[in-house]
Amino acid sequence: MKQEEQCCQQRVGKSYYEVIFLNTNNLILIVGDDGVIVEANPKAYKVFQEQKLVGRFFGELLDLDSNILQIIKERYPFDQQHEIDVRIGNESLIFKMNVSPLLGDSNLTAGVIAILNDLTPEVDNRVLIESEMMCHVQEKAHLDKMLEMIFLSVGEGILLVDEDREIVRANSQASEIFGILEQKLCGEELEYLTDGEGMQILNGLFNSLVEGEKQQAEITGHYSNGHQFPIAVTVTRVDFRKRKFWPIIVRDITEQKEYEIKLQYEMKRSEEMNVTLSNVLKSIEKDRREREQQVKNKVKQSLLPSLQKMTKTNDLEIRSTYRELIAQQLIELTSGFESRLDAGLLKLTGTEIAICRVIQAGRSGKEICELMNLAFETLQTHRKNIRKKLGLRGRKVNLQAYLAGKNCDV
Repeated sequence: MKQEEQCCQQRVGKSYYEVIFLNTNNLILIVGDDGVIVEANPKAYKVFQEQKLVGRFFGELLDLDSNILQIIKERYPFDQQHEIDVRIGNESLIFKMNVSPLLGDSNLTAGVIAILNDLTPEVDNRVLIESEMMCHVQEKAHLDKMLEMIFLSVGEGILLVDEDREIVRANSQASEIFGILEQKLCGEELEYLTDGEGMQILNGLFNSLVEGEKQQAEITGHYSNGHQFPIAVTVTRVDFRKRKFWPIIVRDITEQKEYEIKLQYEMKRSEEMNVTLSNVLKSIEKDRREREQQVKNKVKQSLLPSLQKMTKTNDLEIRSTYRELIAQQLIELTSGFESRLDAGLLKLTGTEIAICRVIQAGRSGKEICELMNLAFETLQTHRKNIRKKLGLRGRKVNLQAYLAGKNCDV
C-alpha cells in the first residue's frame, strides 16, 4: 500500500511529459531516484508485450546488470547514445538509449528519463549488409584467385577490360607483348594499346557481343616505344554484378604476317614461272610440230623417192650411190638435234654399234668382253674395224673420246 502511494506521488510531473508520450515512436521510461520505473508510454508497453512496467527496476527490465540508479548513470552518461541489447521473451532487441535528467516542474529531480529507439531492424539490416559484403569479399577473392590461375596458365596475352574501356587485369604475357610493366598496364586505357581503327573495331565487338559469345579480329598494336605491329584478338563478354567485362586474348602475329607475305611472293613468283614455263612448252611444242612436218616432208620428197629408185635398179654402183645419198639425207634430217647422226656410224654393223655404246659408257676392254661374251682378240678386231670405218687413223685419236659426242642410237 505504501509503494502505491509513493507511485501516485511520483506522477506529479506527468503532465510535463504528456506531449512526448503521445507523439513519439520511441520507448519512454520515467525512472525515480530509487531506480524504479514510475511511468512508461504506450509504445513501451507494446514492445514489452504488455508486461508490467511501472514498479519494476529500470536496470532489471533493460538487462543493465544493476538496479542502482547511480551506477547506471555512471555507466551510461547523460545525453549520449548508448547501444544496448535487451531480451524480450524469445527475441533479442537492440536499442539506442539516451538517458537524461528529469527537468521541468517534476519533483522527481533525482530521477531520469530514458528514451529508447529500436535499432533491431537497422541492426538486422546492417548484419545482413555486412554478411552480404563478406560474401562479396569472399566471392571476389575466389574470382580473383580463379582469374589469377587463368591468367598465369594461359600462354598468350590476356587483358580484362571494363565498361569504361579500362584495363583492370593483365598477365605477364600481355605485358611482354606491349612492352609495358604489368602493374602499369592495369588501369591503362585500352586505346593506348592500338590505333583509332583498331579501337573502332574493338568497340564494335564490345557493342555486338552477348554474354558467352566470342569473336576474332586482327588489329594494329602499339609497343611502348611507338612501334606498330599486327595482333590477333579474341574477345568474349562476361557479365558480373550487373557490369560487363570483356576478356581479350592477344597474340602477336608479326612472324605469321611475314610468312604470309613471303608465301604470297613465292606463290606469285611460282605463278609467273608457270606462265613462263607454259610459254616455253608451247614454243617447244610448236618447234616439235614444225620439225616433225619438216621430217615428213623430207622423207616424202627425198628419202622415199631415193629408196624407190634404189630398189628398181640392179646396178651395184648406182645402188651404192643411192645408199650414200640416203645416208646423207638421214644425216641432214638430224641437223638441229642435240646430237647429229654420224655418216661413219651408219657403216657399222649391229655388233660394232653395241660395242661403241659400251665404250661410250666408259667400260674397260675386260668388262666389254664379259658383258658381250667376246674373246679379247675378237674385241680387238671389232675395235680395229670400227676405227677404220670411222676414218680414225693412228693412236692419237682416242675412240672413247671420239664417241663421247656421237649418237650411237642408230
